[in-house]
Amino acid sequence: MKKLVLETTAPFQGLPELVAYDEGLFASEGLEIEWADREQGVEKKVEAEVTSPKGVDPFASHGKLFEQGKADMYNACEWGNYCRVQDTGAGSRQLGRRAIIAYSALVVAPNSPVFTPQQLANKVIGVPFYFGTHYIALHMLEGFLPRDMIKLCRAPNGSRYRLDALMRGEVDATTLTEPHVTLAEKKGCRTICSAFFHRTEVASARVDAETNAAFNRAVREAVRGSTRTSVAICTISSITMRRRMRRSPRSRSRTCARAALSSVIPRPSLRRDAAHLRLAQELGHAGRYRFPARARQHRGAELRPSGGGVTPLAATALHRRSPPARCKPRSACAMRADPRR
Repeated sequence: MKKLVLETTAPFQGLPELVAYDEGLFASEGLEIEWADREQGVEKKVEAEVTSPKGVDPFASHGKLFEQGKADMYNACEWGNYCRVQDTGAGSRQLGRRAIIAYSALVVAPNSPVFTPQQLANKVIGVPFYFGTHYIALHMLEGFLPRDMIKLCRAPNGSRYRLDALMRGEVDATTLTEPHVTLAEKKGCRTICSAFFHRTEVASARVDAETNAAFNRAVREAVRGSTRTSVAICTISSITMRRRMRRSPRSRSRTCARAALSSVIPRPSLRRDAAHLRLAQELGHAGRYRFPARARQHRGAELRPSGGGVTPLAATALHRRSPPARCKPRSACAMRADPRR
């Protein structure tokens, strides 16, 4: 059995790999997977004086352990990985785009005077440099503002840290991923614009064509739904999700709380379960869930909803608010000719 060490990943960007690991799908393909914590020792603070990625280490989080020879693979946004592969000292290479597509939104605080992208001119926008939520901010705003009027500063990776900084007033706006976009809206924040971005896999020379094929087979099997956990990913249809998300902010909060407390939280991410629980409590629906006794013995592991729920992957991929209905204005002649008037 071939051993691969992967840098840790979050559910919004790597849920298929986490499911494949938890369900033993990698092992069935002859791969022994271990996880290395890339977040250990990473500072989580806003650095307002750092306004450009120039001079910033692209390996501050993603790729850090890979460059030290402690990991064989990691995934990150496509744009950032071009820079990392260019500057690598460990012979890294991109293996291609991943199937999962991440959703991100540019958000402002409840008391912000900003309601349109144009009003963000010369406002301080906190982004994690070399991450997808950095490039997507530029991608969205360049359609409304000249580049010299888009003011960025360095913010920590991890949406929960940037949301906290936004609420403290350390930045005027920031980019978030789900389920923190919904949490921000529940707190009164406003979404100014949103978009999707791609991610890629980066691997060392130890990952040959045969190993990569086995890895991808396990991931596809996780998404396909041949096991109990992955069935939960595939059973929520986009129509059902959109109907839920369209109802009201409270319905969106409940849906996202279910995502946060989904039982699809595999063993390598047990240390994050407490954060998922706090998130669901902030969304206001944690009381609807029961927890197995063994969960308390493993730092709050495997939080199981009492009813049907939505997985983080479904919430990430399908949380899109429907555009407002537009009524075609009627001409004065048409109104006069209307027999109902």
